[in-house]
Amino acid sequence: MRAQRLVSMVSTLVLVVSGLAAGVVAGPAASAQIATDREPARRPMPSPNDSLPVGGAGPRVLSTIALAKGYYPFGVAVAPDGRVYVASSGGSVSVIDPANGNAVSTIGVGPHPRGVAVAPDGRVYVSNLSSESVSVIDATSNAVVSTITVGDEPTGVAVANGRVYVANTGTGSVSVIDATSNAVVSTITAPFGPRGVAVANGRVYVANSDGDSVSVIDATSNAVVSTITVGDNPRSVAVAPDGRVYVANFSGGSVSVIDAASNAVV
Repeated sequence: MRAQRLVSMVSTLVLVVSGLAAGVVAGPAASAQIATDREPARRPMPSPNDSLPVGGAGPRVLSTIALAKGYYPFGVAVAPDGRVYVASSGGSVSVIDPANGNAVSTIGVGPHPRGVAVAPDGRVYVSNLSSESVSVIDATSNAVVSTITVGDEPTGVAVANGRVYVANTGTGSVSVIDATSNAVVSTITAPFGPRGVAVANGRVYVANSDGDSVSVIDATSNAVVSTITVGDNPRSVAVAPDGRVYVANFSGGSVSVIDAASNAVV
């Protein structure tokens, strides 16, 4: 059985799969893209039947929630009301009730969904890798209410201040969506394989998997204001409540910690 382990550090969670840092989330209502299958083969990925070992000191598994058999779960996000949204490779999003751990709804979205993010108003945004689109889900009806065309191979997605940011890996760009009109209002060049994206304190952080770097974008001007070198093949990024930025370096098997004030790895 290939090893998987969950590591807790401050208020940040890092998912490590087979020795590869695959995802990172921070804060009480965070989201992350866990992994992707559109990459050169480096190390064997776990099968859908592999499990998380239970026991020992530190964090432990509280329960295991069954999703559609054979489908890989990729993106995961927690809504303000505690509901959990999980994007599965088969083209659906499962809604999990935290009170009982059951999947209470399954919502069809586009092919190969990856990133998931929840807005403060409860709307859920899902990036669909194979259809160059973002599905918008109404959390009350659990129905898709809009589908927005973005760039090629959208992966990471984040929401803040009425804007939705989508990292388009294939196009090498970040789409900026107005959450009211569901229209793309800006496209930011990010040519080095953008994947993970997070927003905090007026800054957008984009993990560039092909550039071993994180781009820092000013959310007002939509301009790149800094580029920070991190580990090998960064995939996911999150900002903790204390302002520090955590980056999961997939091939490097490491997590880079960035001081947001200095834009430097600490």
